[in-house]
Amino acid sequence: MDRTLLHAATSGDVDALKRVAERGANLLDGKTPFGNTALHIAVTFKRQQFIEDICVRRPALLGRRNVNGETPLHLAEILGSHEAVVFFLEHAGPLDVEPAAAPDVEPVAAPDVELAVAPPTGVQALLRAVDRYGNNTLHVALLNGHVGVAKKLVSADPGLAAHINQNDESPLYLAAMRGFLEIVQLLLVCVPCDHRGPRGQTAMHAAVSGGHQGSGFLYPQRSKTSS
Repeated sequence: MDRTLLHAATSGDVDALKRVAERGANLLDGKTPFGNTALHIAVTFKRQQFIEDICVRRPALLGRRNVNGETPLHLAEILGSHEAVVFFLEHAGPLDVEPAAAPDVEPVAAPDVELAVAPPTGVQALLRAVDRYGNNTLHVALLNGHVGVAKKLVSADPGLAAHINQNDESPLYLAAMRGFLEIVQLLLVCVPCDHRGPRGQTAMHAAVSGGHQGSGFLYPQRSKTSS
């Protein structure tokens, strides 16, 4: 990666970004030895203006991965950077997500449910990209305890609820284990929604293990008009 670009990404210097771009737009595609682009780095340091500027100049960077298979969106979710997540979802457009450097675990559908034959594109491709541990973007948000970000992701793509990671954990299982009631209720109305966990467990096991088996935790709320 160009040294000026690296410093600009860490410091958020958009003027330096412009100077690098003027020398050649392809310089913006540079990566560190760990596989991070300038966009990954700007996300890590929460340089929002730089994030927005480089995405406008080089939209394809949204789909680039580091050696852990993480896109910039994955990193934004790890950090709970809601502003960056919202920006990425609004500006993903028709992009291709870079194949992972390390083998990923293929997303697994809920039992007896067939996923669409056509591969996801644009925002959906970005949301459903998995890291080297098989975590999609919703898994990442839940594993790092960022409920607000997780709500945004479920709203953007309910299909995220249908996948399990390398540890056989579904998003519903993770939400139940951590007691994220609002997320559990959002996921329960997604079709399809996988409930599986590791070692043959389910989201119900997770709720009980985590001490979250209170009234209605894993059941859709009844309508006020129902008897």
